Amino acid sequence: GRRGTCPAGSLEVSDDSPICGSDADDFFAEFSNSGSGVSFAAPGVGILSTAPGGGYCPKSGTSMAAPVVTGVTARVIARCTPFLASGRNETRTLQIMAVVRKAARSLGFAFCLEGDGLPMA
Repeated sequence: GRRGTCPAGSLEVSDDSPICGSDADDFFAEFSNSGSGVSFAAPGVGILSTAPGGGYCPKSGTSMAAPVVTGVTARVIARCTPFLASGRNETRTLQIMAVVRKAARSLGFAFCLEGDGLPMA
């Protein structure tokens, strides 16, 4: 998460942790995954989402962070036309991941917390 960017009242006390990145306003949410399976970091605290019955409400969780990485990956694919023409296979997946990794920036957390960092597009 990033302090000061969430809608008012959306940051639950349990979401914030004392683990900070290179910027003191960036924090590792308590619910976040960690370990060797983490590939990227993405915002997942106080994300505005659609609400049942209409309107919007802030939500937190890894389910809020996953669409951020998915969206960045979609932009990478759209901008790299060879990816669009190539077959969907493991080689293509690894090539796309390499481009997304190259575009990621570290937030200053340990690798086991952020993987290659925050993907940028």
